[in-house]
Amino acid sequence: MAASWNLRALSTGSRPWSQAAIGWLASLRGSKLGLRTHLVIFGLAIVVPAFLYIGFLLSRYTYQERIANEHRAFEIARALSADVDREITAMITTLETLATSNGLSVGDYQGFYVRAKQALQARKWNVVLLDMNNQQLVNTRVPWATPLPVSQLTNPDLPSLARESGEPYVTDLFVGTVTRSLIFSVSVPVRIGQQVRYALVMSIEPTQLAEVLGGEGLPEGWIATIADRTNRIMARSRDTTAFLGAPVASETLKKYAGRREGVGITTAKASHRKHCRLA
Repeated sequence: MAASWNLRALSTGSRPWSQAAIGWLASLRGSKLGLRTHLVIFGLAIVVPAFLYIGFLLSRYTYQERIANEHRAFEIARALSADVDREITAMITTLETLATSNGLSVGDYQGFYVRAKQALQARKWNVVLLDMNNQQLVNTRVPWATPLPVSQLTNPDLPSLARESGEPYVTDLFVGTVTRSLIFSVSVPVRIGQQVRYALVMSIEPTQLAEVLGGEGLPEGWIATIADRTNRIMARSRDTTAFLGAPVASETLKKYAGRREGVGITTAKASHRKHCRLA
């Protein structure tokens, strides 16, 4: 029976696996194999290529799904970045408006305190007025007439920076002089005439940034993170308090070294793979 095989019936064109199977079967034509063995060989010649093709389809599907997730990560990260920018811009606009207060030009710090409290009552924001020696003159976080300390934030020195640059500035995380907890600040120069006399600083709890990160409705299992210039975590869309001030994973820093943005896969602390996007 082996001598009567029609090998051309098994041919499916010029596929390498098909030609190899036919060559193998031809080598067995002179052997004395049983009918069961022949059927098994014939079945393998059909099933193995099918499994290989299924494996190719699964690999293709996994690749396309990864590309789709990377694109999705880009879009979500860009949206979150825009949300954070809008929040910081709103802070700067509020500070620049308060900096034009008539009370500051005549040294009426109590009047400025009252106006600032009224302007900020709808938000969880507080402002601090610093003179050129870093002495706090007004702090809306505490009641009026509370003795105020000299600011311990000297790197950067916000009053000097305000005088030299004349531009708004966003700090890294630091320990607040009054709160004794990690916060960050946005500051603007206050000009009296043509001279910068003060720095007006808005101190922000990092949890407020975490609220912004939660606004885009991240997919299940995704986590958004904001880090400062020193690569310390300022806010996360989940568990901000637990990770506040922690360094960004060295694996992530290496992956994005010298790049302004990008997408990659890293391993989270819970040993799950995750997509990361730098914005």
